[in-house]
This record gives sequence, C-alpha cells and structure tokens, in this order.
Amino acid sequence: MKVYMETLGCPKNFNDTQSAKGIMKEAGIELTDDLENSDVMILNTCGFINDAKKEYYTNYADMALAANAVIEAQGGICAAQDGTVRRCIPLPLAGLMSTLPPEELLEELTAFLADCEEMGFSHADLMSFFTIMPLAVSPEIKCTDRGLLDVAHKRFLPLIEKRKGEH
Repeated sequence: MKVYMETLGCPKNFNDTQSAKGIMKEAGIELTDDLENSDVMILNTCGFINDAKKEYYTNYADMALAANAVIEAQGGICAAQDGTVRRCIPLPLAGLMSTLPPEELLEELTAFLADCEEMGFSHADLMSFFTIMPLAVSPEIKCTDRGLLDVAHKRFLPLIEKRKGEH
C-alpha cells in the first residue's frame, strides 16, 4: 500500500506528520509524494479546521484552475491564486513555444515570475524551474538548475569526466 500524506494548518501538524510517517515507515508502509499513484491519501489538519479546509480547497482548486487554463491554451505556464488565474502564458507550438513577439513574451514572462514571487514561490532560478525541469521528454535524465540528474539512479551526473591517464 502506498500512502500520500498532506499537511495543512499550524506548524505542529508538520511535526505530527513527520512522526506519523516514521511510524508508518517502521510498520512497512510505503510512503509516496505522488498523489496520483497512491492508494491512500491522509489529510492532517488541526483544530483550526476552517482555515485548513480553506487552504486545502483553495490550493487544489487553484491547481485545477491553472491546469485547465493551460489545457485551454493548448500548452503554457499559468499562475492561479484564490480562484483566479493571475497570468497564463500560452505556448501553443507543441506546448513548448510561444507565438508572441520576443519583446512581448519577455514582458509576460517577467510579469509571470513577479506574480509567482508575490504568491510566495521562491527558487534560485524560477525560469529554469518553469521551463526546463518539467519537460518529460527525457524520462531518465533531467536537466535541472543543479546539473544533469540521472533519475533512474537518483544521482547527479558529472558534466566533464576525466579520461584514464589524464590528470
């Protein structure tokens, strides 16, 4: 059985979730971060249930809203918050490329990244996060902001290898 666990609410819940995961792991239960391939989803909330419910429904509803906007645009990147699409940049050419003039696309991307940061999302290289890393065209090797990742063996690959006899 694969268990996916989501935590909402106060910081104590995050500690409780870690404890519960430890207990499940010791009991031989497989934990997964992939909701779609889980057998069971556990939602850990706290006494402030209304806030937790709002957070749960808002987050998942916003993800669905963004996904549907991308589908409607026939590919793209999208930011949604509180039931509203903040920005959607269509990428209709194979779901990867824009038909916008470069100057207009740059304006849209700059605004999109600003929206993401305003919504609390931070990453060392937001552009790489949204453009390179999600590509599923190479299921075994991923290009990340930290280098090439060998997904099958869960390790980073050296970009330059020494040949035998070289120093």
